[in-house]
Amino acid sequence: MDGEPATVAEHGLLAVPDEIWSLAVRRAEVIGRLARSGVVGLEAADAAVAALGVSRRLVYVLLARRSAVSTVVRATGLRRTLE
Repeated sequence: MDGEPATVAEHGLLAVPDEIWSLAVRRAEVIGRLARSGVVGLEAADAAVAALGVSRRLVYVLLARRSAVSTVVRATGLRRTLE
């Protein structure tokens, strides 16, 4: 390199519109509560479907992603809550 700082083309979360950020927060709240409840049956999943306006499949996908992130956080020893 020629001594100049590298340019980063990605803006990160600072560029996320408020509407999209609010959606992410809402999903995290609903999915977090659902994940803490233990086994997720159809009734609980359907309540999340109604709250979020998404498919049942997406509810289970979001739960799986949250579980995977929680596992990585625990495995690395990070003390960060995901709720």
